[in-house]
Amino acid sequence: MKKKTIVRALTVFVLLVAFRAATTCIAPLINNLLIEQGYSFEDQALISGIVLCVGYIATIVGSMVGGRFADKMGPEKTILIAGSVFAGCFMLWSVVNKGAMLYINRVILALCTGALYVALQSYILGGVKKGSEGMAMGIYGLSFGIGTAVAGTAAGMADSIGIQNVFLTMGVVCIAAVLLGGGATRIDKRLPVPQGIEPAMKKTVQSMPTVQVLRKASGSFFVLLFNAMLYGFGLIIFLQYLDELGAGRGMEGTTASFGIAVFSILSLFQPVTGLIADKIGKANCTLLGQVLITIGWVLLSLMRSLNLGLVLLFSAIAGIGAALYSPATLAIAELSAPEGSGGTIRGIYQGANSLGSAIAAIFGSIIYMNIGIDNVFLLLVGACVLGLISAFVLTFITRKKS
Repeated sequence: MKKKTIVRALTVFVLLVAFRAATTCIAPLINNLLIEQGYSFEDQALISGIVLCVGYIATIVGSMVGGRFADKMGPEKTILIAGSVFAGCFMLWSVVNKGAMLYINRVILALCTGALYVALQSYILGGVKKGSEGMAMGIYGLSFGIGTAVAGTAAGMADSIGIQNVFLTMGVVCIAAVLLGGGATRIDKRLPVPQGIEPAMKKTVQSMPTVQVLRKASGSFFVLLFNAMLYGFGLIIFLQYLDELGAGRGMEGTTASFGIAVFSILSLFQPVTGLIADKIGKANCTLLGQVLITIGWVLLSLMRSLNLGLVLLFSAIAGIGAALYSPATLAIAELSAPEGSGGTIRGIYQGANSLGSAIAAIFGSIIYMNIGIDNVFLLLVGACVLGLISAFVLTFITRKKS
């Protein structure tokens, strides 16, 4: 791996672990905050649900706008601006965390998160040679997964140091990450560009409107958007309701949550699965990943009784599938983009994924409360089947083009 690639990979790792940890610990911190403020269970569920939904919607906007900014003014500036605003708002929550500020701050944080994620993708892709996009997105996925794991520890600190102090501490961590990232980008600029590595931003097409970018995108990209929305939908159902499904099918407590842990741990293998995607083809890897996700989630959904062994096995199958799927789909999004508009295209892709998550968060809760957990997981089966069909179509289109 060349020096420029190493510097960019380490920069993305530091920034993404910090900001992903802060973002992921928002939901449990808000729940604890509402309990501390004396809200009833019903009010707490309603407020936290609205905050969650608002966050997903704002992330969609942030992803698309941030991708555009990354193409126009460069990923480095986008990272510094979005990261600084995010850290400041996170620290602000330690002081102002009631009423309208709860929603306003969540919107600002989500806008910054969407922009930051896409800009970090643009930055690391700008340091790898053509054909290694899967590996780059695998490093991104590894950092994303570690940040998600760290979030549990960050949220757990609330019991010992207090919720407000967790907000303040994580905000300081994010500021430190931005400063380190800013220093690393200066080092990166001094390094020569190895042969075969393309700059992340092409000046010649900076002014291309988003509509024109979409018109020039490859046909496979629109199938990928549909697939991304379905995956986001399924992932939220799996993460939010697996423990309830387990409790309803013969398991005690939250034992089924160990399945989520196994699923998440396997995301740490994304640098390896990204390399596999580069070797066997991104669309082929997407299809293989979708097959495994479908097998794992559908078996979990349809088994009439569950035990820990089955939950771990089926979650692991889906987790391996997700590890194969994620870097491959992000690489396809990059390759689908017209020259110089990779950030815009990946922002739209990420927006579609967040849209699926938002729909699942809303309708999953409604169906769970009114019809029951079995029907929520029937939705997951439907999303898996449609996702598998779209993955077949995506692979067919890609092979036909080649």
